[in-house]
Amino acid sequence: MASQVVSHIIGTNCAPDKEQEFNVWYTTHHAPLVMQGPAVEAMRYQRIEDDARYPRYLAIFKYDSEDDYANYLGSALRQKALADIRDSWPEAGDYTEIWSVAFRRIARRGGGGNPKVLHFNGSNLPANTSQADYDRWYTDDHMLFMLRSPYMVEAERYHRIGGDPKYPQFLATYKYESEAALAESKQHFLAGLSTIDRQRHWPDWVWRRMWGRINYRLVSKERKDLVL
Repeated sequence: MASQVVSHIIGTNCAPDKEQEFNVWYTTHHAPLVMQGPAVEAMRYQRIEDDARYPRYLAIFKYDSEDDYANYLGSALRQKALADIRDSWPEAGDYTEIWSVAFRRIARRGGGGNPKVLHFNGSNLPANTSQADYDRWYTDDHMLFMLRSPYMVEAERYHRIGGDPKYPQFLATYKYESEAALAESKQHFLAGLSTIDRQRHWPDWVWRRMWGRINYRLVSKERKDLVL
């Protein structure tokens, strides 16, 4: 079920002179190690923009349920994975974990294609708004409105698991088949702003609690023979 899927997002930086070695290690060694557990999909992304506020790399491990994710966190494999990082990158600055946060998926729209670009959009609950109303607007109106773009492949929406205020309460991800498609989608959206009911599809109150927006390109993907 869509609402049970959990994405564990790990954002990292690495020493610039070890970047190639780091990518080979993560893609061919570390991600496959984690995938020995209940994770059903591993995706690795590199930041497109030159914006140091965000991790240079994202690793996103997907689980079929919160129970599967919790079982991994309490497993010997998790401890082995942490030891693998410490042993492989013992020098300060070689490996820096910037983000480690899990989100529960509550909605998915679209699908198919071969997406290689991820737009990451975090937000917090706007003032004087209930979570139910915010969820309803975002999922049933805004996501469908964004998918009118012929360049977007898929949209997903998540709730944060846990209360760490370092991370956004809500996450929306939009997927595109290429960086060119992302750029075209932006232009398509801007060109259509004058023709829509902006207070319905893009109300001012929503963006008072924006957490951040950033784009990443796909580096690698590994998936077990399971259907999400």
